[in-house]
Amino acid sequence: MLNFKKLSLVVPVALIAGTLAACSQPGSNNAADSSSTTSSSSSASNTNNNDVDNSNAGSPIATVGNDNNTLQNNPSAKRALDRLIKAQPTPQRDRIKVLNTDLQAKLGKVALPQVTGLGQGSENLNIAYTGNHNNYTINYTVGDKPLAFNSPAVTKQNPYAVLQKQTFNSADEAKKQISYIVAEDAFSGMPVTGLKSGITAFYDQGAGHSNLYWNEGNWSLGVKANSLANQKPDPLAHQVLDWLDQYFLPAPKSVGQISFNSTITPRMRDQVIKWQDGNIVFTLTAHDPETAVKMAASIR
Repeated sequence: MLNFKKLSLVVPVALIAGTLAACSQPGSNNAADSSSTTSSSSSASNTNNNDVDNSNAGSPIATVGNDNNTLQNNPSAKRALDRLIKAQPTPQRDRIKVLNTDLQAKLGKVALPQVTGLGQGSENLNIAYTGNHNNYTINYTVGDKPLAFNSPAVTKQNPYAVLQKQTFNSADEAKKQISYIVAEDAFSGMPVTGLKSGITAFYDQGAGHSNLYWNEGNWSLGVKANSLANQKPDPLAHQVLDWLDQYFLPAPKSVGQISFNSTITPRMRDQVIKWQDGNIVFTLTAHDPETAVKMAASIR
């Protein structure tokens, strides 16, 4: 199995720090504008377990999450989360802990990322939110200095990540919000490649793009690459699987999607992790795929 160095796929830390400094300046792009509005979806309702499809529940990525029950019953998941949290320098851990306390004072007992997903500079993490317990949008930014929780000045900064919760009337309605693809069916007859753990991935190639899709448990995964820039999706696909061996994502009930882009574009958040939890859909968008994985894996 090939192991790729993270820096060959992800913007180096120094460059990320420069990008984040640019992101902290006033102004926004289309991605930021579209993500900053809280959903007006229907209020919460209880979901019958019979509405949830668990037909793919045999894979670790599908069944092992980081909710409290899993952490109590799965020592590996708890150790992975503890390592992820402790890997942050103390000022960063303290900063996000304080902001999470502020968020829960406003939104109630909601699950939140316990790490920033960043390297340098995240002790200057800032957070602004809109919404309520059932439907909210949380913007994560980094500025020149830490600002007051939900300060109007934070809303003028371009987020490096956004977490959104949407509540629907039923699990079926929530499931329709997920772009879940069965790669074997959608790309039947297309070229294939083997990934680790016996996973078969399918190419979708066309003018200007070369994408790779596969399924693991209840997740549909896709990696995009720009063939005009001589990019291939394979290196990032291998890196994604390495991350998913190292970290435990939330377990979808019943489906989830991961859509990553090999091109990291400043001020854009086109790295997406989206999953269903009964009649609720969570969406995490970020500027960098590793940041997205770390933040999603630390949600509890």
